Parts: sequence; structure tokens; C-alpha cells
Amino acid sequence: MNLLISVFRLDSAASSLVSPLCSRFSKQKTSFFLILIFSSFIILQAQERKLLVPLWVEPHSTSQFTIESLPSNEEHAIETTEAFKEALWALPISSSPTDSSEVPKRLKLLPANMSLGERALWGESGLFRSLGFAELTPTARKSELEFRRTTLSLHQISGFLTLALFIPTLYFGQSRINDLNRAQTDFSFFPNNNTASIHRAFAMATFASYMTTALLSVLSPPPLIRRDEWSTISTHKLLSWIHFIGMLATPVLIKLSLDATSLEAQKNLRTAHQITAYTTFAALSLSMIVITF
Repeated sequence: MNLLISVFRLDSAASSLVSPLCSRFSKQKTSFFLILIFSSFIILQAQERKLLVPLWVEPHSTSQFTIESLPSNEEHAIETTEAFKEALWALPISSSPTDSSEVPKRLKLLPANMSLGERALWGESGLFRSLGFAELTPTARKSELEFRRTTLSLHQISGFLTLALFIPTLYFGQSRINDLNRAQTDFSFFPNNNTASIHRAFAMATFASYMTTALLSVLSPPPLIRRDEWSTISTHKLLSWIHFIGMLATPVLIKLSLDATSLEAQKNLRTAHQITAYTTFAALSLSMIVITF
């Protein structure tokens, strides 16, 4: 209820602030200004509710992580409390085993089930290890986990920005499609070329923001522990494949539409472009919802 009241107050305040500017600026600039205000409000609300705090351990949880919550079986990255302390904070193991059977097993600083991208970049023989940018030591892994927190927080904020830019992209894109479809049946109607320019500008900004968001996720180091179970992060990653493919297919379809020779082919490709864009937006929205709320 408090969130709804805050949104209502923000909308009223934004309307009173923007109204005097409407005489000087176009409706497109006013809409973009309102979108920036709304996206900033969403990010601030998420930070206030401590939603933008990706943890080192998956699955995602807002509860405080403790050493005692670690499992002790061999399938997980860390096997004992003492080994965990050494891996995370580079503290020495206090015990001094005298029997060879009591010697701790080789310390695992990486999760067992890493993705192909994580193995290629952050694995024991990954690119960053081979180039000497990141050593596989407890101290280095501690720095990597801090870097992971930063990149995933920026990834989440950049995702909200991409979502905000996506809205006017869809709006002006739909207006452009409506104009083109009408022009094919009503020869006295001429489409507004300004709509196409605005749509193209928003589309390029959305694509750039999206790729930046994806890059922040790809470059993020792996967590210390990744449990082999389905979670909100698993759903987030599944949806990411859908909107990633859609984001690549959308500009290809509109390019094919512009190059098509027949009016029927142009209309069919525009429709495919339209459906792909809306599907991509839906998948991106759901992926942000499941990871945040």
C-alpha cells in the first residue's frame, strides 16, 4: 500500500513538474523524462528494500549467510568450517593433523557446476587465470567475490534501465507499424518519418543498454558455492536465453522487412518483428521480476 501511495505521489509530482515544460518540449521528450524518473524511483525503492544485494552463494536469498548454514558433503565447494574460513578470508587452519588420514582434502575454491562461460573465463585453466589477471588463491577469490557483488548489482540496475528504454521503443515501433500498414491500404496517407527516427534512436539505446547488462553478467566471477537445485536464479537464467535470442532476432527481422521486395513479405516480416519484440519484452520483464521481487 505504501508503495502504491508513493507511486501515486511521484506521478502527481512529476505531472506538475513536467506540465510547464510541455509548451517547450515535444511529447516524446516529455515521455522520456517521465520514464527516467520512474526507473530511478524503482531503483531507489529496490535499494531501500535491500533488493539489490546479490549474494555470493546461490540460490538467491535475502537472508544473512552464515558459516553454519553450509552443507558438509563433498558435492559443494567448501567441505568444513575451517576450510571455508581459509578459502574466504585466507585464515590459517588452526588444527595440526599428525596422521596423514586427517589431512584436509584439496581446497575447492570454485563451484563444481560452473557454466561454459565461467569455465572459459574463471576456471582453473580459464582465460583470466592463464593471462595472470586472477590467481586461484583464497585471497584472490575473496577479491573476486567482492567484484561479483559489484558486477551483479550493476547488472540488476542496468536491467531496469533497459526495461525502461524498452517501453518507448515498443510504443514508437507500434506507431510506425500502424502507419506503414495503413499506408499500404490508404494511398492518401503518408507515414510520419519522425516516428521512425525516434523509434530507431530508442531501439539503439535499448540494444546498447541490454548488451551492457549481459556483459556485466558474463564477466561476473562464479560464486563460492552453487547448489544443484532449482531457484529463482535458475528461472532468471532460463528467461535470459529467451530474451537474448529475441533481442538478436528483432533487428534482423526488421532489416529483412526493409530489404523485402513485395508488400506482402514486408508486412509479414514486420509482424514477425513485432511479435518477437513483445515476446522479448515480456521475457525480460519476468526475468527482472523473479530476481528482484
